[in-house]
Amino acid sequence: MKVAAECRDIYRIFNPGEFEVRALDGVTLSLHEGEMVAVVGPSGSGKSTLLNMIGCLDTPTSGTILIDGEEVTGASPGQLAYVRSQKIGFIFQSFHLIPVFTAYENVEFALQIKGGYTPKERKELILPLLESLGIGQLADRRPGQMSGGQQQRVAIARALVKKPTLILADEPTANLDSKTSMSIIELMVRLNEEEGTTFVLSTHDPMLMEEIPRSIRIVDGKIVNDGTGA
Repeated sequence: MKVAAECRDIYRIFNPGEFEVRALDGVTLSLHEGEMVAVVGPSGSGKSTLLNMIGCLDTPTSGTILIDGEEVTGASPGQLAYVRSQKIGFIFQSFHLIPVFTAYENVEFALQIKGGYTPKERKELILPLLESLGIGQLADRRPGQMSGGQQQRVAIARALVKKPTLILADEPTANLDSKTSMSIIELMVRLNEEEGTTFVLSTHDPMLMEEIPRSIRIVDGKIVNDGTGA
């Protein structure tokens, strides 16, 4: 199975010296294409820091990171931005949609950043995707005109549309009620099973943990368990 992302002996140290904080302390792991993986652990354990490393939003103090077989450790900010635009999709707990854009325009923006698509090609990708996620009728609505669950579906569409190597979701159900959370969980599981979409999620949500086959538990910046079950 092809490796989508790999971390080798990753450290992320803040305030090096007497008062240093080891947000990540020698993390090594491989994430394979088609996997659905939960990163779990208490608040402050290093979950979001790990996702930021894999997502090229931060750089390690030491160690090596590979995305789709390409080493990104030591890459310039411009090179990291390119990797993010081409190979990584993001889903955040606060959605991070552009409020003045419609649902369609928010999803289209991801393709505009990636580049290489005509307006017609973008339309042919976006509209069927919105329909498949159950929000085709919301294409012309702005985020303020949608529920939290609808906004999160738009965020999922934005992550999916460029067909990334992997999708990183940081607490994707944290701001949703339990019923909406379950619908989002079921949607991501379906996308993983039917489309082979690779998901890596940080979560405290027990419902989400129960649905994900591989769980990586991190405590004080160290992986303490990596296997099935949460």
